[in-house]
Formats: sequence, C-alpha cells, structure tokens
Amino acid sequence: MDLIIGGKAQGKLKYTREEYSLNERDIFFADENKSYSNEKVIYGFQNLVKAWLKKGLSPLQEVDNISAEIIIADEIGNGIIPIDSFEILWREECGRCLCVLAKRADRVTRVFCSIPREIK
Repeated sequence: MDLIIGGKAQGKLKYTREEYSLNERDIFFADENKSYSNEKVIYGFQNLVKAWLKKGLSPLQEVDNISAEIIIADEIGNGIIPIDSFEILWREECGRCLCVLAKRADRVTRVFCSIPREIK
C-alpha cells in the first residue's frame, strides 16, 4: 500500500493521478455519506475517519479493514487546535490512523506545493 499525505490543496490528487496513471473512475472520493468497500484508491481518507466517529465506530479498528492500494489524506493535525471537542477528537484519530497506515505502507509520500517527497 502507498500512502500520500499533505496539506489541503497541495497537489496530492494531481501527483497521484500522474504517478499511478489513474483516471477519475479509479478513485474513491470519500465523504461522510459514502461507505468504503474495498476500493483501490481512497482520496480524502480523513473524511472516512470523521464518518466512523459520527457512527460511533473506532477508527483504529476500522483502519484495519482498509485494503486500498493507495490512500490519499490531508494532514489535518497541523495548525490551530480547534475549540470544538469533536473536531479535536477527529484530528487526533486521523493522526493515529495515519501513523498505523504509514507503518503498514510500502511507500509514504508527502506532497507540499505540488512537490512530492518520498519519506518512506
């Protein structure tokens, strides 16, 4: 599995499309209203974590069921700490899940200003 991380609007999706020769049909665009089911590429992993939390599920348990080949996630743990307790929990659970995924990943790439940097 490959993990691509970076801030919002930093070029992660463009990089992934070019690096892996993907088109729109290959990518699962996660949001809070969609259920994940063995997709090859997940874009917006942080949205899955939010959906799991809203359903009362444990993201650290759910992440074990992820079988995607490529996961793309926004880094949401940087910056100002939110006031809202749910937003704080979401931010922390995303970080924990990304640590698990990074450990499991064959390759981890951070994209910043459209520049990919392989960190694992």
